[in-house]
Amino acid sequence: MFSCVEPLTEDYCGVEPVTHPPDMIETRPPPEVDEDKLRQIYQRTDSAILGGKIVLRDVICTKILRYCALTHPYLGVK
Repeated sequence: MFSCVEPLTEDYCGVEPVTHPPDMIETRPPPEVDEDKLRQIYQRTDSAILGGKIVLRDVICTKILRYCALTHPYLGVK
């Protein structure tokens, strides 16, 4: 008794098996946006500059307070 050394492969006789399209993922449609209103709202950069200044002030104050807490620990104990 001899066995086949080569692996057996399926033969479809030139006809490929049926492949189904992938399932479509349901998404909601994009919102309708008025471009003119968006340009009018985001045209001003004053708020961005003001926000940057506020953040910078907060970072500097935080650094100063941490330095004071580390170098003078007895001040907070009173």
